[in-house]
Amino acid sequence: MTTFKILTFLLLASVVFSCQGGEAPAFDTKKLTGRWELTKAWRNHRPTETLTGTFYEFFQDGSMKTNLVLDGSNGEYPFVVSGSKIIQKSKPDEVVFTVAAFSDTLLTLEMAMKNYPFKMVLHKVEQGAEFNAN
Repeated sequence: MTTFKILTFLLLASVVFSCQGGEAPAFDTKKLTGRWELTKAWRNHRPTETLTGTFYEFFQDGSMKTNLVLDGSNGEYPFVVSGSKIIQKSKPDEVVFTVAAFSDTLLTLEMAMKNYPFKMVLHKVEQGAEFNAN
């Protein structure tokens, strides 16, 4: 009976791990393209206004632009999507965002910066329009 349990466990484990290997995006990356502006933010699980005015703009060619710059660059970076993660290819360190929620007009990102957890809610801004959070 013990051999049966071990074989069953191994079979189930192999099925689970084989299903996880694809790293398919957890959201439609085509809908990510465009400008997203911050409406709410939390630092260390407390509301913060230090990120007011933050934006992210994603382009179809795999590049992005942001004004949240920590490395002294111009805020333009390549990025990749892996599962529910957006990975900003900045140097010396990549910035990894976890997509907590995503729709046509809402993007919620979670990340760690200087060992503090951050959560940002962004809304998509149509080209030529400005988003007003109020």
